[in-house]
Amino acid sequence: MKALSSTLKISKKVAKQVLKNYKPDSKVIAQIVKVIKANEKFVLTTHIGADADGLGSQVGLFYLLKKFKKKVVIINNEAPPEYLSFIFSEDLVLNINDLEYSDMKKHFTDAHTFILDSSELKRSDKVGQVITRLKANWSTIDHHILPPKKNFFVDPDYPATCEMIWDVYKAMGETISPKAAIALYTGLIADTGNFRFPKTSFRTHLAGADLLSLNINSEDVYRAVYELFPFDRLVLLKRMLNEAQLNRQLGYVITEIRNDMISDLNLGDSKSEGIVNMLLAVKEMKISAVLIETSDGFLKASLRSVGDIDVAKIAKKFDGGGHKNAAGLKISEVFNEAKLKVAQEIQQYLNSKKK
Repeated sequence: MKALSSTLKISKKVAKQVLKNYKPDSKVIAQIVKVIKANEKFVLTTHIGADADGLGSQVGLFYLLKKFKKKVVIINNEAPPEYLSFIFSEDLVLNINDLEYSDMKKHFTDAHTFILDSSELKRSDKVGQVITRLKANWSTIDHHILPPKKNFFVDPDYPATCEMIWDVYKAMGETISPKAAIALYTGLIADTGNFRFPKTSFRTHLAGADLLSLNINSEDVYRAVYELFPFDRLVLLKRMLNEAQLNRQLGYVITEIRNDMISDLNLGDSKSEGIVNMLLAVKEMKISAVLIETSDGFLKASLRSVGDIDVAKIAKKFDGGGHKNAAGLKISEVFNEAKLKVAQEIQQYLNSKKK
């Protein structure tokens, strides 16, 4: 991914001038640095269904730890999604389902585990279970709104975990390698909605400018995250719109992806990525939801909202979580029964906001 030479020259010049006197001011960044300095071995993980911010922050931190000659491995609950394959080298991310217990024990023993972009062990699924079983030391690096705990390095002023890792680089005075830069930039644009969500700040744009100065082509990254889908994606979208529940009065749209809707389609491993945002792009809509039938017949969902509509509150009803305007959940119940419960919670929440 090569940036235009003139653009790259300007980015490098501006980044150097503006960052000359920059110092991170978040207290949690200092805490993260302290843990890094105090340990020699690390495991990095994230939540189930790893996304651009979770993976990007893992990869960014991986290369930072390598600069300090630390032993570090990335272990997730599943293989990384295909559409993000450009941000990491082959075999960089280990799938816990491919590891024997002896391998897990080797990796986690005497290691400090960082859970990135999540602060709940249950959202790390099998990896979280291994952490508990082996009584491994762990802490989180996260930007979601959570109650304070000693091992939670959380600052909700950040719009993305990748921005936090960028700040860790700055706090430690380390240069960012091209491999780390593209991972961090990808997570940054994903969790800020390409620099347009409410928590996007001057620091966010500063981080973006700094990362762009490291030979990143922003158009290529944007297309990889938001646009490069297979043709069958259009077929799926047509089917989803036919299934959509629309409520103009309350302002929501709910649609679904059942297994029988996709059995004949070639969609890769990110079949619903971005659709939930597309559904929200109508002025009357306050909430959009995509309900997905899992391979075992249960339900997982992506929720999006605008303004002061807090979909994280809805997700937490089902032990899910996320941001105020972007959240997710999973229900281990039969899909057709579970989807009625989600729709009911959305309706109840919006009705309560009218009062």
